Amino acid sequence: NNGKEETVTKIGMANGELIKIDYLYICQQLTNLVGSASKSVPSTDFYNVSENIEHVKKSKLILLSDFFKEKDQAKIPSYYKNSYELVDFDKYQDIILNKEEGYVYVKIIWSNQQQIYVWVTVDSVDGSIRSILAFGGVQFGRSHNANEIIKVKHLKYITSEFGQNFNNKYK
Repeated sequence: NNGKEETVTKIGMANGELIKIDYLYICQQLTNLVGSASKSVPSTDFYNVSENIEHVKKSKLILLSDFFKEKDQAKIPSYYKNSYELVDFDKYQDIILNKEEGYVYVKIIWSNQQQIYVWVTVDSVDGSIRSILAFGGVQFGRSHNANEIIKVKHLKYITSEFGQNFNNKYK
């Protein structure tokens, strides 16, 4: 901008040890951002809440079983009414790395828009973010396990118009 460098995006992860699925996610995010910028896609179209909710409802949500305490895993159907599957790390990674169609997965990231860590659902094919949920009330002064952050009761907000509009900072 007028000969002055300007940061246009940052991609932050919740851990310092990146693995293959993290690198794929980063590449997909940069591809999506650069592609949208080159086509002058307005921010309101970049993240379309109604379209995203419908996409998630039609997809199978894969959840890493390590994200939830064992006692909470049985509660998932009472909060998430759409297709989902609890999987181990190998299956989780395989679906993501193979870009299997018809799946969305959960990822913890730093959100530049909210300036906090959030968990998102991500399309396994193109890496597009389909829902955003803030942690709320979590202090990051110490390490947290995912199962302390991703609460079963919050799964209902993945397909909630109110929840997604509340978390939508692209307006």
